[in-house]
Amino acid sequence: MSMKLLRSDIFNIARNTWDFFKSYPLFLAIFYVCTITSFGGSFFEDGLYIAKAKSIIQDFDYNVINQVDSTFQWLVTKEYFHPTQHTEVQTPALVILRYLEKILFNTSFEEEFLLGSLALSLFCLYYGFLYCGRILKHFGEENFSYSFALFFSSTVFMYFSIFYLNVSEIFSFPLTAYLLSIVLLKKKVVTVGEALCFSICSAVLLISKSIYFLPFILSTYYILFKNKENKTTAIFIMVTALMSVTYYINMLDQFGGVELLGGAAETFLDFSFSNFFRTFIFGGFSLGGLFSSNPSYLPALVFALVFIYKLYKKNYDRFILLLLLLWLAAGFSQTVFIIGDVVNDQFPGRLILTVLPLLLIGFYYFYKGITNRWIKVLLSISFIGIHLFSLINYLAISKIGHYQYATQRVVRSYLEFERIIDSALFNIEIANYNFSYIAIWSFIIFLLFKISKKKLFFSFNIGTASLLLLFCFLSYSKSEINTTEYFERNKGLKESVVIGNSGEVYFYNYINDSLEFRMRETDDTTLRSEIIVRRKKYYDIIKKNLLKSTPEFDDILDNYIFYYGYYKEDK
Repeated sequence: MSMKLLRSDIFNIARNTWDFFKSYPLFLAIFYVCTITSFGGSFFEDGLYIAKAKSIIQDFDYNVINQVDSTFQWLVTKEYFHPTQHTEVQTPALVILRYLEKILFNTSFEEEFLLGSLALSLFCLYYGFLYCGRILKHFGEENFSYSFALFFSSTVFMYFSIFYLNVSEIFSFPLTAYLLSIVLLKKKVVTVGEALCFSICSAVLLISKSIYFLPFILSTYYILFKNKENKTTAIFIMVTALMSVTYYINMLDQFGGVELLGGAAETFLDFSFSNFFRTFIFGGFSLGGLFSSNPSYLPALVFALVFIYKLYKKNYDRFILLLLLLWLAAGFSQTVFIIGDVVNDQFPGRLILTVLPLLLIGFYYFYKGITNRWIKVLLSISFIGIHLFSLINYLAISKIGHYQYATQRVVRSYLEFERIIDSALFNIEIANYNFSYIAIWSFIIFLLFKISKKKLFFSFNIGTASLLLLFCFLSYSKSEINTTEYFERNKGLKESVVIGNSGEVYFYNYINDSLEFRMRETDDTTLRSEIIVRRKKYYDIIKKNLLKSTPEFDDILDNYIFYYGYYKEDK
């Protein structure tokens, strides 16, 4: 080999290595910033997604009664499970990532599950954006990265991706985007690998959240009537059946059967036009409302409808377009018919993220339609500024108390704002102290991503489905023994718990908390009276559906004390 060829080979290796790693500093910077925003007890939703993963690791079951704080242990199901509506679909990823954390750092990292949760969030963002981009490319569009970034940073999409991790809407984002890319691009699902990936995405969405029933119907229709491949159809049916069985067994294990809200639904639903108008107008455009806090939502909604109309003009299947419209409508109306002025509890807009792919596509067409560069700049600054104003106020005010944001939407003093600064400085200090862990973890994730980016999404889906089956079997076989032993060791707890016998009781904390927020939020005396009447009816339903109560809880029900629950101390 000549020296010239040798130098050429060395140069090519060096160049390829540089190309491989040149984006790592940016990835590390993103991961570092996300770590700062996520440190602390609020980086996971109620702790329950993390608690389920902990329970699988520690006990091989889904009963989180011994993982939750003692404050939350007062209410159990008739199977002595801690009642929760949080599903298990994120558990496999969190468990695997936690094991990777432990292998790398043992137990020395400051916040367990945090690095894994961040990696999962970034994974979901990458593949969600990737498949949304493929849809737009199919229709001849390009340069959509900036509109995606603007939508991300001017809505709660950002908050639930890097501040408040592990919400189901972010986990479901790449799944819905992938399914939509297959359907809208009219791609044939032929190979076993394609059929498994498509089927798992669809089935996991089905057992994740009720609104994802619409994307599931979309997938089913596409496979049965558009794809028309017998092998793919058989795999789709098999995977759907298996995932549905895991859902039913987990419900049976936790509740003794499939439990829904039942009679409790009438407690908070109001289909009157006056409630719809009040919720949409005041909940949407008042200070801290849905659209005033998330300025990109409204144009995204309008232009998502325009996009669907364009598909209609291109003679896309009418039933598919109807399902897209229903899905979009469901995303925006999930809480419109709940009694009260607010569209969503606390910082509004999370539930709208269930239709993220359609919103991103719609917002792209809105942004593309603005031809003047300076108007784009002004709009970008305005949208991000409006959202950050709402977000900063929410973060500061929510530190005062759980229900404080119901009555106060703007910081009133520097002392209230100072809480955010102190928290940020504390998080930066912790992040700097743990920087070596952050650097090592982000580098490992970066390597895995670079090496297997094309196969990672497929592997993720196969792993999720396989582990959901395994964890379901483990939990069903272990939970009864583990629960019996736990309460034998904690006989005082067993004597003091309230035992429910229906969904109305099991979801008491969620329903009561939601209505308490709405009660405090409104100044309308008529509305407050209506909420009180409904809550009294709800308490009467609860009284009839208890297997065991306590004198304290009986007093709560008899005297209609509504703030009792997760946040009973926050009066």
